[in-house]
Amino acid sequence: MISLFGINISNSKPCYIAISQLYGLGHYQSKYICNSLGLGSDLTFDSLNKNDILLLVKKIQNNYIIEGNLRKKIKNNIQKLIRINSYKGFRHTLKLPCNGQRTKTNARTTKKRMI
Repeated sequence: MISLFGINISNSKPCYIAISQLYGLGHYQSKYICNSLGLGSDLTFDSLNKNDILLLVKKIQNNYIIEGNLRKKIKNNIQKLIRINSYKGFRHTLKLPCNGQRTKTNARTTKKRMI
C-alpha cells in the first residue's frame, strides 16, 4: 500500500483506477492524468518508480483540488447558501433535495423525520 495525500492506494490495481480512489478524481480525469504523463493504462501502481510517482503527485497538486480541500470548499459553499438565505440553503438546512428533484415519491424518509 502506498499513501498519496493521506489515502492508502492499492498497488495491484491499474494506475488510473488507483488514482480514482482519491476524492475529487474520477475515472475520466485519472485516465487523462495518466495519459498526459505517459503512463499506460495497463501499468499497475506498484510498477511505477519513485520518479513517476513524484510527477503524478505534482500534476495532481498543481491542477486539481482533492480530498480535504475539496470537502472544505463544498462545505463552505453550502454554508454560504445558508447564510445568504437562498432557497437552496433553506433546502439544505431541512435536509431536503435542493436541485429540483421530486419529493412526492422520493426523499420520503427525510420528510418523515421532519413531521
